Amino acid sequence: MGRLKLSLTATYRIIGTTRTRLKLIAAKDVVSILNNARRGGQPMLLEVPDDLLTCEEMAAELHGVTARDLYNWTHRTLKVPPHFLLNTHCRRFLRSEVFRWLDEHTKIVRRTY
Repeated sequence: MGRLKLSLTATYRIIGTTRTRLKLIAAKDVVSILNNARRGGQPMLLEVPDDLLTCEEMAAELHGVTARDLYNWTHRTLKVPPHFLLNTHCRRFLRSEVFRWLDEHTKIVRRTY
């Protein structure tokens, strides 16, 4: 199954609980929701990003890191990875921002054998 491609002119379907109906919202509203949900010092978004990933998709990109580890990283008190906290358990990551964060916060360890 392919990932959903986001576009600025499209409308997006937000799925709520079973009690609510499906609701279509515009791309500018999606940008507003993402800007209000920013965590980790990300810049403001002007359009819907192309590389927005779920925790599982981001973990698949980071070989050797599980989705649970990535989720736990977002609970750190200092230097959390940039992510969007949409509700208490739903997080989304920008691929480019997470890789930039990893480059800035990864230590190179030299091992002697």
